[in-house]
Amino acid sequence: MTDSQAVATRDAQAPARNGGTPQSVLEVFSSESFKRQVAAALPAHSSADSMMRIALTEVRMNPDLQKCTVPSFMGALLKAAQAGLRPGMFGEGFLIPLEAARDQRLRVGVRILHTFITRHAIPFLTV
Repeated sequence: MTDSQAVATRDAQAPARNGGTPQSVLEVFSSESFKRQVAAALPAHSSADSMMRIALTEVRMNPDLQKCTVPSFMGALLKAAQAGLRPGMFGEGFLIPLEAARDQRLRVGVRILHTFITRHAIPFLTV
């Protein structure tokens, strides 16, 4: 289990703002605890409110995301936050529901991979 999955599992089991544990993906958006985790994972130039709005838009656009388990959704969103990717925006990353396991994965877009490679290229060392 990765760190983001462990945090997502812990937060899914923690009480939400309304007094209970999030039982659905839509209830995750009312969890102040999860919002703090997203804020801590995001780079300084991004806001947690923006990431939560983008994720909510993705959930509303793809109803299959609502069928995923709460920990898998939270884990995928935290992974996106850690990488500074906005799901669904400009091909940076995609939240993809997996039917068989009711699980969700973050897939990184090809365009952002090119950007990462060109932006963070390590020059070859000559000896």
